Amino acid sequence: MDYRIVEAVLEFLAGILCIGGVIWLKRTSKGILEKLPLSEKKEEQLNYLFPLERTDQRRKKYWKKKITLPFLLAGGGFLLAGFFTVQGLTEQEKIVSALNRNDTGKGSQRYTLYVEGEKEPETYYLEVDIEEKKPTKEQAEQQFFLIYERLREIIVGENTSLEEVYQPLFLPERLEEMGCTIQWMSDTWEVLTADGEVKNKELLEPCIVYLTAEVSYGDYQEIFYFSVQVYPKREVEGIWIDEVEKQIAAENKKDLKDSQVNLPQVVGEQKVKYYTSLKKSGYSLGFLGVIAAGGLWIAMDYEMPKQRKKRQEELMREYSAVVSKLTLLIGAGMSIRLAWERIVEDNLQQQRFGAAEEEMQVTYYELKQGMAEGIAYRNFGKRIGLKPYRKLGNLLEQNLLKGNSGLISLLESEVSESFEIRRSRALMAGEEASSKLLIPMFLMLFLVLVICIVPALLSF
Repeated sequence: MDYRIVEAVLEFLAGILCIGGVIWLKRTSKGILEKLPLSEKKEEQLNYLFPLERTDQRRKKYWKKKITLPFLLAGGGFLLAGFFTVQGLTEQEKIVSALNRNDTGKGSQRYTLYVEGEKEPETYYLEVDIEEKKPTKEQAEQQFFLIYERLREIIVGENTSLEEVYQPLFLPERLEEMGCTIQWMSDTWEVLTADGEVKNKELLEPCIVYLTAEVSYGDYQEIFYFSVQVYPKREVEGIWIDEVEKQIAAENKKDLKDSQVNLPQVVGEQKVKYYTSLKKSGYSLGFLGVIAAGGLWIAMDYEMPKQRKKRQEELMREYSAVVSKLTLLIGAGMSIRLAWERIVEDNLQQQRFGAAEEEMQVTYYELKQGMAEGIAYRNFGKRIGLKPYRKLGNLLEQNLLKGNSGLISLLESEVSESFEIRRSRALMAGEEASSKLLIPMFLMLFLVLVICIVPALLSF
């Protein structure tokens, strides 16, 4: 059995298990996600981010998000890998009714066939060689003209033309795209060999060499003549990759009967490695999906501190509004509790669910459940953890027994201070935004300089 069939089955099973597990968790896993353990640090972070939800609801939301996205990503990767693997199998096992013959000069083509007879119980394995396509005389004449033009272009190699040759010529023995084979001969092999090597180190003056190319195309042959003028050697700096290409070309011409060409492992003073594309298979996509899912799983935990910081910034922006509303209502004659309840009820009616509104709702429900006012206000500041809110909670707790006369002046000063804090944070945010714009501005300046300088340099 082809191992890729097993690979495709395993990939599809893994994908189905990942996606099926997510569906099962969403539909039938009542109470399971809530019981999964969490560290104290994560519990504290979830409590800070979602103060209005119960502990079991927070756990369920956390695990649902943490499991669903990575497992769906991994499952999708496995399914995509399976489809690619099946596609590779179907391309190789499709039913054929005819075999293509290679173009002229490309040799015979070997096909592997699995033959089934209508009345035969077995499937037979068969290898057949299909001869290459033979051209007509008219086709050969037309092709010889194209071959000559092509040879005029490519045999110059790194030289400017055949009239000024310093470097080796490129004399191929086959032109795959033209379907022909070529045999080269030189009338002055001491200067120019049939392999294209130029021996001009000891040459004192230019020398004309005549190259003969005997071209075979199908059953037809043609002879081409080329005049080459070789000049004495001059030093030309080469590029490292060009040297690699030259050494590979030299290895390619050593023994054409050998089935393999050994690639040079050392070029110049450095070792060389060669890579080629892998066979078509989908398993890499499956592993990629697993890696991406693992990365997402880890990234979700690193995202929680960022969410906490974002929530704290939102609380700081809303602090001035909270203090202003309390000051206004308490100054109008309401008690602290009535003012607090009025603000929360207005927020619920107008569907305002910001971070500060949620924290005030938590204190509102604590008061409704019978918690002492002082403790509720103290918990409000302690739960948020920011200095202005802790100060406000302590201020409200301390002034419960003193009445609202002294509290109003304290709240008014707190309002002024909150607006100063908001102003300073706005200035800091503006400075941060301007600093982030420095990189795009420098890039734009660099592009402008390039646009101005490059045309000036090219004009010289």
